[in-house]
Amino acid sequence: MRIAALLLVVIASHAAAQGQSVVEGSVVSPTGEPLGYSTVEIAGADARFTSDAGHFTFTAPQPGRYGIRLKHLGFAVLDTAVTVTGPGKIAVRFTLQPIAIHLATVQVREKNKCGAARTPGSDLYIALEELRKNAERDRILRNSYPFIYKLARRYDSFSQGGNAVPVAKQDTVAFESTTRNDYRPGDIFQPAERGSNATREVRIPSLSDLADEAFLRNHCFSFGGVENVGDFVAYRLDFRPAPNISNPDFEGSAFLDTATYMIRRIEFKITHPERAHVSALSVRTIFKELFPGVALFYTVHGVQPMGKYDLVEDQKLVEVNFLRGSPFQSPQSKVNQ
Repeated sequence: MRIAALLLVVIASHAAAQGQSVVEGSVVSPTGEPLGYSTVEIAGADARFTSDAGHFTFTAPQPGRYGIRLKHLGFAVLDTAVTVTGPGKIAVRFTLQPIAIHLATVQVREKNKCGAARTPGSDLYIALEELRKNAERDRILRNSYPFIYKLARRYDSFSQGGNAVPVAKQDTVAFESTTRNDYRPGDIFQPAERGSNATREVRIPSLSDLADEAFLRNHCFSFGGVENVGDFVAYRLDFRPAPNISNPDFEGSAFLDTATYMIRRIEFKITHPERAHVSALSVRTIFKELFPGVALFYTVHGVQPMGKYDLVEDQKLVEVNFLRGSPFQSPQSKVNQ
């Protein structure tokens, strides 16, 4: 359940202190356990992660009220404000409250609902908010801690009988993490990369897309209960394009670990493939924990039927190089006014 509690913390002026005010925050659970890699959004600064011990700092350039939003998987959102009255340094402790999905003894699948029809406090609402937190964490990781990642790619084709033909292509490519190409409803194609024989490619949705307001407004979600998926137990969230989207888009399912609410898998299928002159396309993305509670895609498996053959593309994350510090180093936030 997303709870926007309002807490006002007043920081007293330290007469002996000189210069700017430095706020040192710590994020903990009700039992005092540090909530490492929580996300912190401070007015005038980019969203960031706390350290592995739940700590963060920011410098207030002048007296005033600074809004702070704190999030952690499995905990309610906390909206708070810090009022700085003068120069100095002070430590502030923030406590987040846990949330829980309350499954009935006999699970009843919650029907597809779109937009405002989602009921606050329902299992669907809670699971969708946790999915959105995962997506926001992916976006913060990519944009606030930019990195270069390398993918090993392999393209194969298989006959309907399962027999493989010679590998069409395999390579290793590098990409920047910063997201630039936002999701647009019913517009899932992009120009093919240089050197490709195809004239266009399908833009596979990323985890960050699931935090995009356009994606959330234009898809209907349903809560599918609990499933065993591989070696973990997950809450399943199904999604499909809203009825007014007639162009090809994506439907599928997202799987959140019941123990941590961390994203584990997303499955996509293209809708209305005939309108894109393709038979079908399915994609499965598996996520791996890069930092505690911070997931990054690890493998991507795509299958496109081509009549007698299936074209199969596999991608695997093989390297991540941070350009200006990682979440583990927890750089200080810079606030602008």
